[in-house]
Amino acid sequence: MVYSIITSHRLKIRVQGAAHLKDNIYIVTDWHTPFVMGLSNPRIYLPETLSEKEQLLILHHEQTHIKHLDHITRLISFLALTLHWFNPLVWIAFHISGKDMEMACDEAVIKSFGTQVKKEYTTSLLALATGKKYLAGAPLAFGVGDTKGRIKNILNYKSPSFWLKVFIVVLVGMISIGLLANPETPDSNLDAANDFFDKQPGSDLETYKTVSAQALWNARTPYVGDNSAVSNLLSLMILPENLSHDSIQLYTDENERGLAWILVEGESIGYDVAELKQTALLLLALIENLEDFYVTVRASSGEETELQYDLAWANQIVDGNVKLYAESPEKLQELIDIGITEFPVIQYSIVKLEQNSTEVAKIPVENRNLAEAIWMDYLIKSSAWEGKDITKLEECYRIRQTYPQVGETHDYYTYLLEDGTPVLQSGLDGRYSTIAPSLYEQLVDSFDN
Repeated sequence: MVYSIITSHRLKIRVQGAAHLKDNIYIVTDWHTPFVMGLSNPRIYLPETLSEKEQLLILHHEQTHIKHLDHITRLISFLALTLHWFNPLVWIAFHISGKDMEMACDEAVIKSFGTQVKKEYTTSLLALATGKKYLAGAPLAFGVGDTKGRIKNILNYKSPSFWLKVFIVVLVGMISIGLLANPETPDSNLDAANDFFDKQPGSDLETYKTVSAQALWNARTPYVGDNSAVSNLLSLMILPENLSHDSIQLYTDENERGLAWILVEGESIGYDVAELKQTALLLLALIENLEDFYVTVRASSGEETELQYDLAWANQIVDGNVKLYAESPEKLQELIDIGITEFPVIQYSIVKLEQNSTEVAKIPVENRNLAEAIWMDYLIKSSAWEGKDITKLEECYRIRQTYPQVGETHDYYTYLLEDGTPVLQSGLDGRYSTIAPSLYEQLVDSFDN
């Protein structure tokens, strides 16, 4: 591009002394090549050596360039070439399109003046080609090029029939429509892909045992950017009870290889996060280049809970490479079994505390949904602040998380700050993060009921 800008600038300086003939036509001395140069106001430059008849023929050729807007098309083609400099097909297309432009203008001359000027016109082209200046570096200039091919084309030229012209126009139109039609991209509207889902509720985590490993394996895909394949695969996954499908988003820009599943929460309290973990594990195995899986749960109140599972997490679960489990349906069944048994069973209890941490009420947590939803909402927050002395609070709620397999117990306390913001604090002297107000309201309502 720099070379062409310099060449065009030098050519412009070279023709500054050209004599104005009429309109946009100029005569250049010591120059053997007629050419058109310019974009918004293209000028025609003719060598002074042309006879009156030659000047008339060559001038018609150059005027046809301007009539066809070749000076604009040439610039667009040149800009495409500078972007795709590494592609030999673009170089070929650039040079062939230039030849086509020249031949089209040659044919316009023969069509206007008749076949009797073929000999005189081709003789002029041959004479002009001798000692010609090189204009290839100037993208906005048209000069003599491929003289041998042009002369052959002129001598063999016959006006095409009407039906041949119609056929060519239809063919070019069909090809143009095909090239202009863009395939659906990850950034496109995914409504068609999202319609694949029936928004059916899932059931217990054990339901995954009944999902056909063969069906999941058949639905595997190498690319997360394949909308149809990803939608098909997600349709086979088990949705936790109280959640329904809303939409999906694919992230394939630059180094991203992610999938986001947007779900809508029903009217009931909470959902089973363990089933979402199972889904994440399977998707990270079955989509070959998937690295990150995001889940966004939208509550009716407008609050959103976001979860993220990445490839490192999945590899840690299986203590190896999770992608290897997509080698066969049998291996995939092993992953399904691992996922079900590997996630530890967590027990929860929720009690209401008053001053001095006195227990005043307790609610049963058979399905652990509310307690786990509050805990997960706390985990995804990036900011945390120094906690308060729980024993001095007038009212709070303790969520006790118990891992019976390893005998561990973790306590979390949720309460309202002075400005009414609900928070969850880890331990009596830990740090707190904000939680969704809708979750806190559900917790209060559970005790009131």
